[in-house]
Amino acid sequence: MDLNDLEKDLLLKDNLIYGIDEVGRSCIAGPMGFALVCFDKSILDHRIGFYQIKDSKVLSEPDRLAASLFIAKACKNYIIVLPNCEKDLREPYLNGLKVISEIALDKSNYIFVDQGIKRYMPAGFDNIHEEIKGDSKFFSIASASIMAKVYRDAIMRDLHNKFTKYDWSSNVGYPTPKHWKAINEHGLTKHHRTFFRKVAEYISK
Repeated sequence: MDLNDLEKDLLLKDNLIYGIDEVGRSCIAGPMGFALVCFDKSILDHRIGFYQIKDSKVLSEPDRLAASLFIAKACKNYIIVLPNCEKDLREPYLNGLKVISEIALDKSNYIFVDQGIKRYMPAGFDNIHEEIKGDSKFFSIASASIMAKVYRDAIMRDLHNKFTKYDWSSNVGYPTPKHWKAINEHGLTKHHRTFFRKVAEYISK
């Protein structure tokens, strides 16, 4: 994926650009994952590696890992936030964006986000560009998507070593048939999102 024309124009004018994305919102277990990736115009010198950057959902696991290593090397900086989802999704969603915003962002920064994120950003940011399916259209958002997924998946694989029956090394917390079967047979863990109605149905079983 090449830089979008808007991203490229901003970089050539010596602006920093930031991509923000999240993963794991529809999972029934584990944390959410947020990533912010910042690029300056030096990224234009790394174009040989651009082919690695795509929406994280269409990349294989080895390709995502390779892309994350390229991003970590080529970006100015990045931040990963993995808020726990113990009671609901709204609070960790807001907290994840709040932490990222307070650490890395100035009100004048140019920020690119996927659809649905902008309304949860803290007030006062002037230059937020929100795009439907932005992780397939904007280099900065796709990069954030990759970093968030790689780090969150690593957490779920680590949890799998402690809760081996739920296949988290493969489904990373998503509601697959095998995951539901394991819940039915072995019950819930402290990492399951019991605020989801279908998950809560297993509490008394």
